[in-house]
Amino acid sequence: MCETISKKDKLERVRLLLGFDGVIVVEPQGKSGGLAFLWKNEDEALLLGLSQSHIDMEITMEGKENGVLAVFMVNQTVAIVDEDKRGGNNYPDWLLRGFQQAVNDCELQDLELIGHPFTWEKGRGTDQWIEVRLDRALCTKNWLELFPLDKLYNLELSTSDHCPIFLDLVDNIPLVMKKKFCFENCWLREPLCHQVIKECWNFRSEFDIQEKIKYCGEFLIVWGEAYSGDFKKRLKECKAEINLWKHGRDSIAINNFRIAKSKFKEILTQREVFWRQRSKQLWLQAGDNNSKFFHASASARRRSNSITKLQDSNGVWTSWEDGLD
Repeated sequence: MCETISKKDKLERVRLLLGFDGVIVVEPQGKSGGLAFLWKNEDEALLLGLSQSHIDMEITMEGKENGVLAVFMVNQTVAIVDEDKRGGNNYPDWLLRGFQQAVNDCELQDLELIGHPFTWEKGRGTDQWIEVRLDRALCTKNWLELFPLDKLYNLELSTSDHCPIFLDLVDNIPLVMKKKFCFENCWLREPLCHQVIKECWNFRSEFDIQEKIKYCGEFLIVWGEAYSGDFKKRLKECKAEINLWKHGRDSIAINNFRIAKSKFKEILTQREVFWRQRSKQLWLQAGDNNSKFFHASASARRRSNSITKLQDSNGVWTSWEDGLD
């Protein structure tokens, strides 16, 4: 995928030189660059739509359960946050918020860029030197599940004013990790949590404070897993309860409906707190109810925290594929 000022006939020659089966070109108009999408195997890509500003492709991944992924290439992009630009005037807040909202509405995750943080520049060495991260990869939750360890690199060297970016797809590597205790903020919304902590703390008077903390943490892991680990099931049960009392007009039905609806809202709030704690996405304003976005952000953080290779005392790197002892 690339932005280009080349015409279709030149990109066709590029396709032949690369040995690729297909190419889609949106030709440049005047000084405005066009778009090109090239792929290797003919049966793996299907054009869904295009315009002067975008190419929408459907990609079939052989050997993948979910199989189909969407690639949406846009010719006009702005930064997501002010830190995406260095030099010149800041983007207006309304423009940043608009792009943030579009990313949020589409439930996309912005992949972390490895290397130089900016991908476009002009005026190098002058007082008007501007650098911006215009090129990025945005992916869905399904993509993160298929490629939880993918990496996006800034290749930096280019004759264009845009740096090429390279998305390295890495299949999921199963890791066995010892689970450590982390207190969940959403537990504080459950009155029973305070009772659990109190009973654990007073269970063995001979324990010192470190032993009490350890015992309390072990108990909370078991209790909390049932409490916060199955929001989908709890929400389903609440919906069933709401539907059960929804059509009743007597006082009992009305009261039970209110209780069930209040419980449903509380579980939604708990779920949002749960995923916000994991995502650490600070540019979203408080109160944005989008658990899918927080879930994707948490998956991205988990991916960036994964260890895929180790270096020994001799400076030799060994990856998981090579086998780690």
